[in-house]
Amino acid sequence: MRFAAQAGPHWHFQTGIFDGDALAQDVNKNGIAFHLAQGDGALIFSEVSFKPHPNADDHTLANTFKLGGFYHTLRQPTWAAQTGGASSGGGADFGIYGLVEQELYKDGNKKITAALRGGGAPAYRNVIGWYVDVGLNFTGFLPGRENYVAGVGFARSSFSRSFSDFQQATSGTSPYDAEMIFEATYKAQLTPWWTLQPDLQVIFTPGGQKSSGDAIVLGLRTAVNF
Repeated sequence: MRFAAQAGPHWHFQTGIFDGDALAQDVNKNGIAFHLAQGDGALIFSEVSFKPHPNADDHTLANTFKLGGFYHTLRQPTWAAQTGGASSGGGADFGIYGLVEQELYKDGNKKITAALRGGGAPAYRNVIGWYVDVGLNFTGFLPGRENYVAGVGFARSSFSRSFSDFQQATSGTSPYDAEMIFEATYKAQLTPWWTLQPDLQVIFTPGGQKSSGDAIVLGLRTAVNF
């Protein structure tokens, strides 16, 4: 269930309530298995956004601020408690995040936009303790290609120390630290209805395990609007 409200030109609020058990990947491989049970709890996402200049013109650098989070009603044990054998109990889970999008430069069809996002959740109960990413988009800098966008970004996911200790104690895995990703992409507007976007990602310590080797991922996305 999802609810959204626009409070004037500056403020927007939205929230969604979902089943608290998404099922494991090996059970729900295609993401279309829906298993509703009383013991699943509810997972609630909420976000509020503020636009100081909702109708920014060519002489105003637009920006957006967002603050959000999640709350899981199901009571779950901490990683330390699970290491000791507990499988139930504990408390509800939660996390918060913030996002800032800011136009840094604007001249006709040329534009540079930056984004910074960060969030965190209690490390004693979550796999990821905190996360941060930053990115830049460059639009319209090639002559005759006003809708072409080049972008670069960097992201870091810091794994919970408690989760790392739990995995080492129960599965004998190597320690977990952080996963970092550098990304470069280019979105080409080939026709008014068709875009093509190649993507390069360099992933450092995939999965956060110190024993993991770095990886390079090449991708290609296409979109058709009709």
